[in-house]
Amino acid sequence: QIKQRMKNDYSFKILRYYKPEITLALISQMNYFIGMRYHSQVFAYMGKVNLFGISYEQKCESFLRKIKTPFISISNMSTNRLITKTGIFN
Repeated sequence: QIKQRMKNDYSFKILRYYKPEITLALISQMNYFIGMRYHSQVFAYMGKVNLFGISYEQKCESFLRKIKTPFISISNMSTNRLITKTGIFN
């Protein structure tokens, strides 16, 4: 639903599984990253990419709080809430 609302959907990428070093390199090239999986969040942080986290587990929430990054819990998530919290259409 988010991709459909974007003006430039070419700038939207869902990553498949790659080797960790390739994933880190790909994420490091991004301007903004919305990530749910723990290691994707770590890679975005390592690559100094603006990150918005989706927390599905305590380890994600703890990491996101530690690095002072905005996030939303998967249990409270909806497309509208994600758009509002990230400001991706502002």
